[in-house]
Amino acid sequence: LRDGDRTSHIDYRAGNTLRISSETPIAALYLYWYTPCEAFTVHTAAGDVPGGEYGFLHEYLALPEAVTELDIEFSGLSPLCEVRLFTTGAAPADVQVWQPPCEQADVLLFPSHADDDVIFFGALAAQCVDRGLAVAYLVNHYDWQPRPQELLDALWTMGIRNYPVIGPFPDYYVLSLEAAQQSFGEENVIAYQVGLLRRFKPLVAVGHDREGEYGHGAHRLNALALEQAVVYAADVSYD
Repeated sequence: LRDGDRTSHIDYRAGNTLRISSETPIAALYLYWYTPCEAFTVHTAAGDVPGGEYGFLHEYLALPEAVTELDIEFSGLSPLCEVRLFTTGAAPADVQVWQPPCEQADVLLFPSHADDDVIFFGALAAQCVDRGLAVAYLVNHYDWQPRPQELLDALWTMGIRNYPVIGPFPDYYVLSLEAAQQSFGEENVIAYQVGLLRRFKPLVAVGHDREGEYGHGAHRLNALALEQAVVYAADVSYD
């Protein structure tokens, strides 16, 4: 937990407790998770702090007051990669203090993968961070570490402070639109996008190029599905 490697981890489970003590008082914790963790509680003499509510992979928790000992009690599978401790005062600049996804977004971006966010949407994202911005990925990369960690690093560098929506789909390797349709299921992608359009109610939804920029099958499916999802999102009969 202190080796500086965000791909190594310890799997804590319900009933496990991690005790941390320090001669220097601890005012805040910064936790890196391998995959989204279950809810947990930080117990201190000054009071309890809940964690894991939003499934952040990078989670900053300020304590009620500085303490020299604390316990983290886990309620379910929680793969913990790294623990950093801070004294009182402002956290270092590299610490990401994420906010939940915004309630309503003027702009909703639909990148397929980590790196598409920067390569194809980066300039627009950086210009829209103060205008209500949500980012929703098609796939998750939980089986391809440290890509999920790098995804958050990139968004934070671009100025985004609301945590992204991470898609339910594995990162299938697809070279054609037909392969993407078979692997993901076009109706599944449309349903996912409709849910996000109805949730965020954006003024603008931004997708990939219809030809997938360079022909990537997942990009093409994500783009073509979004054109249909915009129509279905306004159709009260579509559930």
